[in-house]
Amino acid sequence: MRRPFTTNITARLIRAIAVGLVTGLIVSIFRWIIDQTMQLLYHLYPQMAAHQVLILPYILLMIFIRVVLVKSF
Repeated sequence: MRRPFTTNITARLIRAIAVGLVTGLIVSIFRWIIDQTMQLLYHLYPQMAAHQVLILPYILLMIFIRVVLVKSF
């Protein structure tokens, strides 16, 4: 007879470690993208303040990104 709660603990442990590593990698990449975006914006915003002509392309880019994101969901 099979006893309840008897499983191969090693296989579960390996799967749990793999899930943790993949999740950590995804979160790390996401945080890196946020950091890179913030660094870009720290340089871009003062440039837009000094040269107002740069605001229009920025607004158009933001509208484009919004349209792409809304259509994908």
